[in-house]
Amino acid sequence: MRSKRAKHIIIWVSGLVVIVLLVNVAATLFTKYFLEKQLSVMTPYVKRADTLLFMGDVTGNNESSNNISPRLKLRTLLDDGYVDVDQGIKGLFLCANPKIDTSVKFSSKSGESDLCEGVWSLVYKENSDITQDKENNIGLLSVNDLCRLACARPIYELLLDNPDARLQLHSYAIKGVVIVPLTITVIGSDGSNLGMFNCQTVPEGCEKVDTEDTYIYNENSDNPFEVADTLLSSEMETAFQRERAVDIVAREKLEQVNNGKGIDEKGEYSWGFGGFTVIYAGVDGSYSMVVAREYNYMDSVVLYIVLLSILWTLVYVEVFVRKSH
Repeated sequence: MRSKRAKHIIIWVSGLVVIVLLVNVAATLFTKYFLEKQLSVMTPYVKRADTLLFMGDVTGNNESSNNISPRLKLRTLLDDGYVDVDQGIKGLFLCANPKIDTSVKFSSKSGESDLCEGVWSLVYKENSDITQDKENNIGLLSVNDLCRLACARPIYELLLDNPDARLQLHSYAIKGVVIVPLTITVIGSDGSNLGMFNCQTVPEGCEKVDTEDTYIYNENSDNPFEVADTLLSSEMETAFQRERAVDIVAREKLEQVNNGKGIDEKGEYSWGFGGFTVIYAGVDGSYSMVVAREYNYMDSVVLYIVLLSILWTLVYVEVFVRKSH
């Protein structure tokens, strides 16, 4: 009797193990071959690294910045980010609700650049049609530096409650192409003043610029893959985490690439349970670029394991256990 019971337990547990392994493999394949296609491979942009890392200086006006405006926008698209795809219960069943962490790092043997890594947001001067004409971009805001300031947390909380708010820069300083925010006002979608924040004093060696028509880019979207690059609260959420696991992976890979090892633009995969990591690496002359992405779809994996385990238990008890008696 005991040997028969032990046999049933071993078979039942073995079935559960098979379910866990098959569900993880199926979810991984689905994410890799379907969801990953929605995110572009960035490493070919290493061929433009010199124009992205070394843009010279801007003076904070449209005329001086027009020639680098497209490069400013491109740099914000090639930055660190976090995407939390939520397509409801349907996405959960289709393994289409992944959480995706991205880390992008450049290196240059031609000299140091503040733009080699981090989270970046556009700063622009308002014109009649800012959503169509991006030629009014005047510089980049380091979201990482912003999130180290005391004003960051209250601004972030306001943006969570008001995702369509606008962020007006009343004063700022300039370091190369980097805009250093001094005074920020958060303006609601109805035009109301939600709060004014004096974030910092003028950095040493910089001049204060007063303005009434300069804004930090913040645009909401129904597409979660766009939100990571356009919604400031999403960018701040990434920056608040400081150094993430994916950042460490990217930095270690960049060190290998700089030593002439591990260059793989097609992607180097590391498989795990309920997620995987893919690393792309590219080199062009004296420039290197690494993009690391971590995909997490544990919620879907757990859902299918629970459902299939219940089904397996019911079938096993009904078909095998009762039949043996």
